[in-house]
Amino acid sequence: MVGSVILAIATVVFGLTNAIREDDYSRDHDEQIATYQTKLRSLQYPGTVVVPNSAYDYPTDHLRTVDEVKSAIRHADDAYKEKVENLPRVQAKHAALLFAAWLSACLLVYGIGLTLLWIYRGFRPKKA
Repeated sequence: MVGSVILAIATVVFGLTNAIREDDYSRDHDEQIATYQTKLRSLQYPGTVVVPNSAYDYPTDHLRTVDEVKSAIRHADDAYKEKVENLPRVQAKHAALLFAAWLSACLLVYGIGLTLLWIYRGFRPKKA
């Protein structure tokens, strides 16, 4: 019983620290949009020097016109909105997975205990 409570606490702590939040999606989206805006400025003002956002890893070499960049920005916005709409399902799935992991760990420990009890009873001297 105590072991299952300890496992539950560990599972909750692990789940809370690794849960997907809207902030994660927002940060990723902001980085992507910043990269696209840098590319857009470089296309709109070709004679100026635009410092690329080297911290972001979104490829923009395939975007050759202003319209393509604007389309990519709209696509990124739509993808972000879809991710945010699906976030409750993703979080529920994550919680269900953590519950299944906790339950499996408890059942495994219980099974090991039953196996050890069976072995112990098998080697106990028989009463006459």
